[in-house]
Amino acid sequence: TLRKKQVAKKNSLDVLKKDKEKKASNLTKDEKKLKETLEALAAENRKLDKQIKDAQEAIKKDEEDYFANGGKSSSGFIMPVKGYRITTGLYYSSGKYHGAVDFSGSGISGKPVYSVADGYVVTTKALNYSYGNYVLIRHYNGLYTLYAHGQRGSICVSPGQRVKQGQQIMKVGSTGNSTGPHLHFEVRTGSGTYSERVNPYNYLP
Repeated sequence: TLRKKQVAKKNSLDVLKKDKEKKASNLTKDEKKLKETLEALAAENRKLDKQIKDAQEAIKKDEEDYFANGGKSSSGFIMPVKGYRITTGLYYSSGKYHGAVDFSGSGISGKPVYSVADGYVVTTKALNYSYGNYVLIRHYNGLYTLYAHGQRGSICVSPGQRVKQGQQIMKVGSTGNSTGPHLHFEVRTGSGTYSERVNPYNYLP
């Protein structure tokens, strides 16, 4: 009887051990996936920072032309997508820094995304990872805005193009590292680099 109890206990411990090993294996996979996602995002932003630097002279000339022709500084932003609210703020629910706000909701897929102010298109990209399809715009008040995860094939502006406030630049999608249709919206200051992301709430109506 004692031997049977010992065997039963051992079998129970073996089951618990296997379950623990399985959970540890799944956790390792999730951590690996998260690491790969963050590395891809960092790599894309290094490329983006270089593009911004390369475009500075063109941006400077565009701003000079804009003001010389009576243009006014963009004093206020409009919402980048109409009829939808912010569902994710500057921080995720886990406490991790998001550095942006997300707009989402029922039926948002395919909705127009608008430039929040007059500006100059620095770059556009169509990626299968990271931000997916995105547009980066420099505004005449020195701020940059980034619109990400756009619908495949929907970007309708080009690098070097001037855009007006309220002009459509793409459609909401779920490209890149995205779990569902939404608009990822960032505001950047200074040189527009990834490290200079600020709270979009301070600029949106």
